[in-house]
Amino acid sequence: MLGHAVGSSGSYAWSLLFTMIAAMLLAATRSWSGRVPQEALIGVIYVVAAAAVFLLVDKAPQGTEHIKQVLTGNILTAGIGDLYLALPVYAVIGAVLWAARARLAASGDGFRGWVWDFFFYACFGVVVTSSVALAGVLLVFSLLIVPASIGVLYCDGVRQLLLGWAVGVLASLAGLIASYAWDLPT
Repeated sequence: MLGHAVGSSGSYAWSLLFTMIAAMLLAATRSWSGRVPQEALIGVIYVVAAAAVFLLVDKAPQGTEHIKQVLTGNILTAGIGDLYLALPVYAVIGAVLWAARARLAASGDGFRGWVWDFFFYACFGVVVTSSVALAGVLLVFSLLIVPASIGVLYCDGVRQLLLGWAVGVLASLAGLIASYAWDLPT
């Protein structure tokens, strides 16, 4: 795309640019989304963006392989260098979100609410953009949604977080072992 190789810093920069645009849109539409929940809007944006990726990549040489890469990533072949790049990003974003948790919870409406919403979506987008190249869209979104949902279903308070982490770790290990053992995409 636009002369940048898949996985290059140029393609990553374009991904971050579009992520920031989406974060601005999501922050701007929260207050007027009305009957349509914000999560549904996020799902619609995701589906439209994924469809656009498939349409664009379909015309590229080795397009089918690129589509598979976007969906499943290459977590089984990720090296320690990939972790050295990703872990500091995750640590900084996690620390910043932890420090801002009270403000995020009480963001409210108006311009201040928009700023805090944008901040959250931008942080979330940086983590997702940084993770998709390693693990693929399906695994990233599964790990973002499923463990947290299980935690909310079965626990309250901090136990939600702990259960979510436990489910995420156990499911990830089981999936990676199965993927490696049976030569399946992650």
